[in-house]
Amino acid sequence: DRRRRPGLLSLAHPGALPGTADSEAGVLAAEREEALKKALAGLPPAQRMAIVLFHLEGLSVVETARLLEVGAKAAESLLSRGRRALRERLAGFLD
Repeated sequence: DRRRRPGLLSLAHPGALPGTADSEAGVLAAEREEALKKALAGLPPAQRMAIVLFHLEGLSVVETARLLEVGAKAAESLLSRGRRALRERLAGFLD
């Protein structure tokens, strides 16, 4: 006899099993991710790209600067200002 396979769970939040304490953690993680996306979208384009390239793509400051066609010091400045703006926008989630 054939058995039905259980339904697939979302891989976005692997710990979030319905009806468990982990499901609340999954919901909170989804809310944080959505807030981060909105905060990133609100940054000026150069700051957003610097943050994405450096923090999300894992590039070095020099590589980030080269792709943005700016000097390394300018890339560091973009990263600093972008981080500051993100901290301000996400203050409620960092508590």
